[in-house]
This record gives sequence, C-alpha cells and structure tokens, in this order.
Amino acid sequence: MKNLKITFAALTLTLFANVSIAQDQNGDKKTPEERATAQTEKMSEKLLLSPEQKTQVYDINLAIDQKNEAVRTDKNMSEETRKASIQGNNDARKDMIKAILNPEQLKKFEELEVKRDARFDNRSKKIDYKQLEQKPVEATPVEK
Repeated sequence: MKNLKITFAALTLTLFANVSIAQDQNGDKKTPEERATAQTEKMSEKLLLSPEQKTQVYDINLAIDQKNEAVRTDKNMSEETRKASIQGNNDARKDMIKAILNPEQLKKFEELEVKRDARFDNRSKKIDYKQLEQKPVEATPVEK
C-alpha cells in the first residue's frame, strides 16, 4: 500500500511538472487577436462600453496589437527603437480610444491610466544595491 502511494505521488508530480514546462514553453504568447479581445473585454467591463464603442475599441486594439507584434518580431530594429515604436503605438491607441468615450468614461479611463502608470513606475524602479549595503554600526553600551 505504501509503494502504491509513493508511485501515485511520483506520477502526480511528474504530471504537474510536464504541465508546468509546457506552459513555460508557450509563455504568454497570445496572438494580436487574443490580446485585442482581452483588452477590449477588460475595458468594456471597467468603462461600461456600449456595443458600438466595444466594436470600435476592439478594432483599435487589434490594429495597434498587430503593429506592435510586427515591431516585436522585427529583428532589424534596435531595442531602443522597438520600445519607442511600441510606446508611440500605445500612445496613439490611447488617443483614438479617448476620442470615442463619453465624458464619464473618459474620466474613468484617465483614472485607470494614472493607477496603471503608478503601478508600472513602482515596478520599474531599480534597486540601488550599493545603498543597501550595510555599514558597520558602532555598538554603544546600554546602561541598566
């Protein structure tokens, strides 16, 4: 019975390891269509888009995601040029989306952008490990 449990545990671990490896190999490589759909659904949920707005936002997201995909796969571009191009595309996306939102949605969209930018800024701050190095502290006797 003990051997059966050990065999079952080993088989389960092997199965989970294989699934994990398969997920890592695929990564987060969604197609532009999948990204556009996910972005549009998220925006629709948060901004309460009308069906017409949802279609327009999807078209914008799809066009920009396709452009960004082409930039990402262009091996002739430097990393700096690639980042600048994607940033320009994403800025254009924001401008096009802002043009189709009503005032209430626009206010909410801008609030969400501020939150997203703040979260990104916190994540992208570099840690200066030299500042973290511990300096010797002189011990002073404590009187009782």
